[in-house]
Amino acid sequence: MKTIGLLSIFTFLVIPSHASESATLPCERYVTFLNPGNSFAKEYAPDAGLSPQRKYELQAWSDKRKKIICDALCKIQKKAPGLVARASNGEKIKLLLTRYDDSSVGMAAPASGSVYCSPGSLDPPPESVQCFLAHEFVHLIDRDEYLTRGREWNQLIVPYLDRYRQMYNEFETWHVVDPRAAELGLPSGYAASNPGEALAECTKFIVVRNWKAPSAIQSFIMKNVLAEPQAVNIEAKLLRQAILDLPKQPLKAIATYTEVLRIDPDCIPVWEHLSYAWDAEDEPELAAFCVNEAAQLLKKNGVPPYDKDFAICHFVLGSLYLDQSDLKKAMDEFNKAIKLDPQYEDAYCVRGVVYDHLKQERNALADFERAIVINPEDGWPYRNRAISYYNTGQYSKAMMDANKAIIRKTVDNQIYNTRGRAYEAQGKYRQAIEDYTKAIAYQHKWTVPYKNRARVYEILGQVQLAAKDRQSVKELGPGNDEP
Repeated sequence: MKTIGLLSIFTFLVIPSHASESATLPCERYVTFLNPGNSFAKEYAPDAGLSPQRKYELQAWSDKRKKIICDALCKIQKKAPGLVARASNGEKIKLLLTRYDDSSVGMAAPASGSVYCSPGSLDPPPESVQCFLAHEFVHLIDRDEYLTRGREWNQLIVPYLDRYRQMYNEFETWHVVDPRAAELGLPSGYAASNPGEALAECTKFIVVRNWKAPSAIQSFIMKNVLAEPQAVNIEAKLLRQAILDLPKQPLKAIATYTEVLRIDPDCIPVWEHLSYAWDAEDEPELAAFCVNEAAQLLKKNGVPPYDKDFAICHFVLGSLYLDQSDLKKAMDEFNKAIKLDPQYEDAYCVRGVVYDHLKQERNALADFERAIVINPEDGWPYRNRAISYYNTGQYSKAMMDANKAIIRKTVDNQIYNTRGRAYEAQGKYRQAIEDYTKAIAYQHKWTVPYKNRARVYEILGQVQLAAKDRQSVKELGPGNDEP
């Protein structure tokens, strides 16, 4: 099942104040330049959300490019020391140099406190490099969307930005790139593909280009983004570790989330992520309790019930019902999520799984296709569609989608088992055995790929290997045929 792709939503950061000496400090006080051989780069770079469709590689930092970063960082530090301090939160910001073909794309990976810079993002003029760093630093600060999902943002800033969208664009969602923004006092070229981008863009213009923002926006950013903090934000450090622990050590993540909630019981994303952790521990009632707590906090913060933030709650509840095989309730929740956010890729991706369970293959394929249109770089819709194609006997299409999912690093026991079945159906037995073996490596207690591999071994006349796999199935026993 698709896990919400929400790895970038963790908490607002701070560091001790050193304003008096910051102008003379080298940039290495706040950042560290990581080269391809670094252990962090090896572990986290492939999972940073970088486009799998482009040629992507880490590159070594040259002295020239380091100097470009340091010069830009010194300028930002002089103008807004609080921005740099909050983004670093007492730890050095990890900078990695990437190459997407010839693209100038760069991005922040807030969960790990890192920024990926492309050669193009460091091109002159110097002001453009300052803009890039200032923008990405805001994403590090608002890593859990604590600012852009809080009461102050919803009550003071959203109405102002909504007025702009309604006046000039008639958009119901956050999609604005329009030079006419200046007519309402917003910077020309202002971009708001989501609230986080709106905050990052407005901050960038204030810091680098001395933009005189409307009073509501100016005061919000000065207080929450640019003001120098007084101490390291302890919960930010805890949350950074929890989000890295969640996939493999949910119990450890639960302990950390609980500790954070003692400090800040109103942190909505923590309740949401705590629900994922309880779900991973097969505790659906506790997971549902956490989702409902998040929904109550959204209401408390003045978020209207038709807001897209509530779509996340419906999505999580739908996922919990699906885990319990309550398909009707799961479908109802996914329908509500999509009604609130028609561009909610995850909801289409998992609603398609519900349709698959209901043997409504046409609807399932339509949902997977919609998810792919919204985000063609995500591997999960391809993974789910590959399984659906296989179940309907479309083996060539199943294999193509399985390959696309694997290229996008969306791999699990089911995708390898599905591709193995497709290979087997086409008589490609060696490739089938390789994929069944990979499926077993992902989940060695799942009996299905053992059975499938035994069948292929028999076809190839390898009777002893087939008998060994059948013995493994017997030892694992009944009840292990679910992935």
